Amino acid sequence: MQQEKRIIGIKKIKMKLIKLTLHNDNKIVVNVNKLVHSMSTQDDETGNEYTRLMLDVQHDEMRQVDVTESLDEIMKLCTD
Repeated sequence: MQQEKRIIGIKKIKMKLIKLTLHNDNKIVVNVNKLVHSMSTQDDETGNEYTRLMLDVQHDEMRQVDVTESLDEIMKLCTD
């Protein structure tokens, strides 16, 4: 009996990580492949401006975080 050889391809996905600062000054690392949506927002009480990120954390589950970096800064970090 002759055995059939099969080659199973594994697709390598490069993970691009960026370091950002949350609204409470804690640092987080974000995988840009999980970034779904971003928009500018402002805190009603303090008037501080933030960038709100929507992240795909699991199948059909999103997480929202507010960071201090601007949209332009985040775009630059993503493309570097």
